Amino acid sequence: MDGEVFGAFTSSPWRPHGHDYYGSGEAFVWRLAQSRATPCGMVQDQILLERQIQVFPWSGENRNVQSLVNANDSPLILGGGGAEPKTNSHNDDNNDNEGLALAIDATLSKGTSDKCLTFHSPALVKSTDVFDIANIEVWTLTPVENVDQAEQLELSRQFVFDHGNFLEQ
Repeated sequence: MDGEVFGAFTSSPWRPHGHDYYGSGEAFVWRLAQSRATPCGMVQDQILLERQIQVFPWSGENRNVQSLVNANDSPLILGGGGAEPKTNSHNDDNNDNEGLALAIDATLSKGTSDKCLTFHSPALVKSTDVFDIANIEVWTLTPVENVDQAEQLELSRQFVFDHGNFLEQ
């Protein structure tokens, strides 16, 4: 989209995980409040424009934080789906209009964004159509020194996430 800047943070590394979601409640999606294409008279105006960031943290409504089916040809997915089913209750909520917060195709050149229950976020872009990605940045931060340590840290975080009572009311 023209000048729209948005992104996500995940504390879990991206790795093939079949058709299951994974990740932790530390994840969030974000967007600049206004497009970079917004006319600015001075550099200081542009700086002020880019300081206005909207952040949408994990809502706890579901565990659909991130997904990567396989490393070759599947999209990177953040958020999605409806609420987790509640035990001994009938969920009449209609979450059919809840989509993926962000999906980036395997070539990292196209994406989509929609309203998402996982982060209580609106679409991160003005249009919910497929958009072209003009620029992408990927960062990694880790408190470990090698891949084995990183995998062990991730497994321990995933265990806590899978066995915690994050969604109980």
